[in-house]
Amino acid sequence: MLRQTFMRIPNELIEAAKLDRASELTIVRKIMMPIARPTIVTLSLLTFIGSWNEYFWPLTMTTNDTVRTLPVGVASLINAETGTNYHILMAGNVLLILPIVIIYLFAHRQIIQAFTYTGEK
Repeated sequence: MLRQTFMRIPNELIEAAKLDRASELTIVRKIMMPIARPTIVTLSLLTFIGSWNEYFWPLTMTTNDTVRTLPVGVASLINAETGTNYHILMAGNVLLILPIVIIYLFAHRQIIQAFTYTGEK
């Protein structure tokens, strides 16, 4: 069952761990998780970006501007009647992407490892 979950891990690593009398939990914790960590970090970051940039759901489910999310607030800065203040709109966009950039700076090595995996083919 564990082998189906982690398909990119070579059989030789698991067999060597079993020969060394490692338990299933030890195999998962010390062999499989370090290999899968870049993929998990990348998926977590993409999930965070998707939920952070959510626009339609908070717009339809909230009725008060004080509880709306930042993407909805930035979109409301566009005013067709008085003209758009682009400097305010761009400042809002910087605030909007700042958490994503900070999280990316912490996770960029793991993301690069996820795309440049050099395992057995």
